[in-house]
Amino acid sequence: MSESNEHREMVLLMAKTLQNRYIDIRVSSDMRNRQGNCIPHIINGYRPDIIAFHGKKTLIGEAKTSKDIKSNRSELQIKTFIKSVEQRESSFILGIYGQEANHAKTILRFISCELEIRRCQLEVFDGLDYWALSQDGEKSWHLI
Repeated sequence: MSESNEHREMVLLMAKTLQNRYIDIRVSSDMRNRQGNCIPHIINGYRPDIIAFHGKKTLIGEAKTSKDIKSNRSELQIKTFIKSVEQRESSFILGIYGQEANHAKTILRFISCELEIRRCQLEVFDGLDYWALSQDGEKSWHLI
């Protein structure tokens, strides 16, 4: 599948901000044209855009555009990655620019309820800030 410039830019920005956010993090991204870059492994048929390791914690990042966030394939990918990190008590980060981040938050809130997510951290990166979904009964978002 061909990736748009918007998608590639989000993947690179997510990788860079994760490296700035955590000390001693190892980040691999699905940017095949970058020399020396390790490609994330396939998880139940899908390859995440980013996989990072910080101590015992695994972070899976997936970048979306306003066009592809609404596809069935994207929903299946997101659910697959969330189920994977839920088993490890780690984090899933959905990256999408601007106002579409609000739509992404709604999607993750519904998926969290549907899959009864309790142990992993769900985040949205809007190109500037990271937002985390609380695990309380309200399922509200807060800036991190």
